[in-house]
Amino acid sequence: MTHSTPDLRTRRRLATEEELHQAALALMTERGFAATTVDDIVAAAGVSQRTFFRYFATKEDAVLLGYRELDDAIDSLQVPGDPHSALAALLLFHQDQLDQLAQDEADRYLLLQRLISTEPALRDAVAARELASMDRLRLRLQTQLPATPPLTSRLIAEMATAVLRVTFDHWRADPDGSVAELPRLYRQVRATAQALVTPPRR
Repeated sequence: MTHSTPDLRTRRRLATEEELHQAALALMTERGFAATTVDDIVAAAGVSQRTFFRYFATKEDAVLLGYRELDDAIDSLQVPGDPHSALAALLLFHQDQLDQLAQDEADRYLLLQRLISTEPALRDAVAARELASMDRLRLRLQTQLPATPPLTSRLIAEMATAVLRVTFDHWRADPDGSVAELPRLYRQVRATAQALVTPPRR
């Protein structure tokens, strides 16, 4: 998948979003989710409340910026025109996302996961965003595969998401697991899933 270079306005927006996210994550790690306010976040980032609400509706949105970035990637996703190839493309899409995460954002992601594990409100927010992202993926598939029945598009989206979810569940079960292990674990789960839906040779 190719990416065009963002223009100046987009780069500024992304930089401001990143600053607010980093401030939210640092403050919530230090003080806890409930004790961190939007006022605290904007003060740490050196921006106004107006600027904050231009980019985020809630403090949850700020600290969970990665889900917005995932949705942006889904919106630009291109998949082949048949269901089998589309599923394979989605599995590789998630692999690419995890490879990038492990390479560029490992430390931050580990901090975020530790925060989520101790904050029920954030766990609920994550669950809601995961469902929303899966539905977004389903709708993207329907757009990309107009000849495919909606039920098939939904099944492709849920199968691809299930492989990702099982990967994260196994990873979170190991308190000593590193972010660097996520891509390898995903490849293992992906291979197992593909073997289950591939008829054995006789």
